[in-house]
Amino acid sequence: MSAKAENGEREKERLIEYWTGKDLKGRPPYARIVSERLFDETLPRDISGSRVLDIGFGDGELAPYFERRGCSWVGIDLSPGVVKAGREKGLTTFCADCRDLPFDDGSFDLTYSLGVVEHFEGTERAIQEHARVSRSGGVVIIAVPNMLSPYNPLTLAYHVLDGTVRYGIASFGKRYTRRGLRRMMEEAGLEVVQKPRLCFQSLALVAFPGRFVRLCRGVESISWLRWAGAMIWGVGTKR
Repeated sequence: MSAKAENGEREKERLIEYWTGKDLKGRPPYARIVSERLFDETLPRDISGSRVLDIGFGDGELAPYFERRGCSWVGIDLSPGVVKAGREKGLTTFCADCRDLPFDDGSFDLTYSLGVVEHFEGTERAIQEHARVSRSGGVVIIAVPNMLSPYNPLTLAYHVLDGTVRYGIASFGKRYTRRGLRRMMEEAGLEVVQKPRLCFQSLALVAFPGRFVRLCRGVESISWLRWAGAMIWGVGTKR
């Protein structure tokens, strides 16, 4: 086995070791709330009948959202344990590397990944695969961490204190600018139809779930605060 192949296998092992436990525990409620709100604001009102691919589906928290909207949801993940847990919930899941997806060209109407592609080398290849498996005119949504966010030192401090910084980008991940995300999407053959936006999140707001959406919208409406968003949300269509 070549040195490159060995490094790739070690990277996969790190990803599986770090993320399996976290995904099986599930993400905090605010992550789902923010994601559903942004999908509501991004996608057409009627998407019934759409075939949807969730790349790095975690605990499958977004599957019910798309099922309520009449879609056929499919999830992929690198971790066999996560895939098995998804199937036990009755979800359609596959074990695969998102840099080499096991689907034909143009298989999906919507392909998305939220906080996934920054955790390994070959991010550009993964985005190309998002585009490849999407049909012509289909929607691709990719969310990555914001390089300029003030959350970054806090996140790094968490990983240092937790001892997970040893996993490198598998845990902390890479950071991007809006321009950088747009460039990667366009180079993958996507037309960016919405200027990549910054998403405001605050763990402090989790204590106020009933007001959470209104608070997020209010903060995002303040132009001088938008740079502080934790994530960049890019939306493109397949040419």
